[in-house]
Amino acid sequence: MLVWKSSPKLVLLMLSFTVLNSVNPIAALYLSKHLIDSILNQASILESTVAAVLPLLAMLLGIMIIGHIITIIYSSLSSILQIRVEQNVQTSIIRKCAGFDLAFYDNPSNLNVLNNASMGGTGYIYSTTNQLFSIIESLIMLLGFLIILINYNSFLFIIIVATSIPSIFVKNYFIKKKWTIENSMAEPRRMRAFLGSMVSSRDFVKEIKIYSLFTSIIKRYAFFNSELLKIESRYLKKKCLAQILIAFLPILGGGLAWIIIINDVLIQAVTIGGLIYYTGAVKTFQSRLNSFFISGTQLFQTLLFLHNYYHLMDMDRTNIEGSIEKNRRQIVHTLNHAKNFSRGIEFQDVSFHYPGCSDLVLKNLTFRLEPNQITAIVGRNGAGKTTLVKLMMRLYDPVCGRILLEGRDIREYDIEAVYKCFGIVFQDYIRFPLTIRENIGFGDSANIDNLVKIEEAARRAKIDMDIDKLPKKYETYLGKMFMGSGEDLSIGQWQKVSIARAFMRKDSPALILDEPSASLDSFAEHDLFLTLKDMLMNKLALIISHRFSTVKMADQIIVLDNGKIVESGTHIELINSKNLYEEMFRLQADKYSIHATTSSSEKKAAFMR
Repeated sequence: MLVWKSSPKLVLLMLSFTVLNSVNPIAALYLSKHLIDSILNQASILESTVAAVLPLLAMLLGIMIIGHIITIIYSSLSSILQIRVEQNVQTSIIRKCAGFDLAFYDNPSNLNVLNNASMGGTGYIYSTTNQLFSIIESLIMLLGFLIILINYNSFLFIIIVATSIPSIFVKNYFIKKKWTIENSMAEPRRMRAFLGSMVSSRDFVKEIKIYSLFTSIIKRYAFFNSELLKIESRYLKKKCLAQILIAFLPILGGGLAWIIIINDVLIQAVTIGGLIYYTGAVKTFQSRLNSFFISGTQLFQTLLFLHNYYHLMDMDRTNIEGSIEKNRRQIVHTLNHAKNFSRGIEFQDVSFHYPGCSDLVLKNLTFRLEPNQITAIVGRNGAGKTTLVKLMMRLYDPVCGRILLEGRDIREYDIEAVYKCFGIVFQDYIRFPLTIRENIGFGDSANIDNLVKIEEAARRAKIDMDIDKLPKKYETYLGKMFMGSGEDLSIGQWQKVSIARAFMRKDSPALILDEPSASLDSFAEHDLFLTLKDMLMNKLALIISHRFSTVKMADQIIVLDNGKIVESGTHIELINSKNLYEEMFRLQADKYSIHATTSSSEKKAAFMR
């Protein structure tokens, strides 16, 4: 169906050429017989001339030329159709993946399904068309040559079929075996591909070179190669042995058929032209019978591999562990993402663990984020801060408790409307190897070509002056991955680009900043804070940061430890409470104090303490 949808006209045209191509060899062989017999007849006439056989020769050459042209055109059409099919298949996989939640990607078995689907879908869906056309072509030719052989000697047909059947069962067995092996090797193939991609990624290569990891990576890569090769070798050895054992049967059948035809020639029951005609018919029938079985078994193999593709396409989002679709409710409330919140966000006894894990990352969280208020989340690494943000944006659903948005359960809103309520800078923001305009404009895809809005976001993020220095300004490609003329940015500049991306949603009612100043210097951080104070007015704002110079500006500070809220309040209140927040603040303040007041030797001693 995917092939037909890709281009019905191309499919019909290729089918027509397949039919013509299947009739062509039969006609060519028939004309060859009569041409040879005509030549021999003319040779027995004293005043014979080549003109007597020219009509037959012209028809034979014409058929050969037509066949050659058809083959060339068919090949070109096939290549065009293959490209269209592959594009449609990949698009369908991307669309399917777009519907999955993050929970899908948390399960390695799902990633194996995706890997097998990509491998099976891209190459094998189009193969079904080629194989079906090959089967049609073989059937037409088999029918034509079958009529020729049965009219001559039906025993020839019996010999050829009987000596070809054993190979069918052998090929079918090994095709099934191949499918099983390919499915079982999905994970080691993914690991091998990842190891290979590491040495071609600029983000990996720095540490690989510094820590001399190439040897270790090559060793690990070689290990997976070796394991895959062992499995493939065992399969090929068995397949090769089985094929050798049955290889003599078709040759024996062809030899017996030739003996019968040659005998008829010797007793003058068949002409020399008939010798060429019938031996050609035997050879072609045998070849096409083999081709028919091969195409059939390949089609069987293709359908097995296509099972992987349709397995992915048939996956029900509601059955994926941890999927928010499991908790899907009827959408009963509308949410205006262009309007400021009036009631904010509330967590009510929320607990959460990731799919496939039983350990709770967040435990019984109850708190409220008010509109027109800046809230900061602080805590040790691994305390659950970023996970909290993912729940707030409904990338996951809690395993216990509920989250209210504007006083309503967040599950009762359209998910896309929820997403549009937030502008966010992720800690692990994406560095798209595309233009600066696109890197910023992706924050509001509807305005990706709105340069005025993009420039405004860049100004707010304090990256506009850096962009103006680049040769193509906002149309400059970033990174060296694809475009040779791409420009590299510093980590701090990349972070400003990600902040500008969030600022594209300046009209959204909520803004979330996960470590927004982690890669910024003190001057850039100060400038950012001035911008944020302006940006965050009349918004619900959430900041996750380890820098207390950032945290101090918050109206409310929530301290997480081991997935629980251990304290909350303003900066002054938490300092005076002398608990975890005060300890973290003092340690950071002491670090700056050490750097500001001590010598290098004293700094080292203090650090070692």
